[in-house]
Amino acid sequence: MQNTPSSINQGGALAWDGGNYLFAFRGNNTTTFYRYDIGANAWAAMAPANVNWGGALRSDAAGTFIYATRGNTSGDWWRYDTGAGVWQLLTAAPALIRDGGAVTRIGGTFHVLRGDGTPDFWKF
Repeated sequence: MQNTPSSINQGGALAWDGGNYLFAFRGNNTTTFYRYDIGANAWAAMAPANVNWGGALRSDAAGTFIYATRGNTSGDWWRYDTGAGVWQLLTAAPALIRDGGAVTRIGGTFHVLRGDGTPDFWKF
């Protein structure tokens, strides 16, 4: 299995689209966003997204969109269109997402932990 093109750090995250691709944040306040082709065992750079500690990724059920939090001192909630290759800023989280921020999907609803020692738990 081929390693990532660059090191992954705080805010690194990984999501599967349900098909042949994995999507990855490099984290650590970088703009690097990768797609891994499982069949070809190859990484490719995708549209950049500035992510820090607490960044997280999850795909929708169809693998059409990847949803993301930016993390560290940001309430940004994004959606990446896997077909068009573009990011869209969605409604912001109610507060800043920080270290320990995480996201998962149950059906069509995304559940988010704020992190940073808080008990905050939201759904989108």
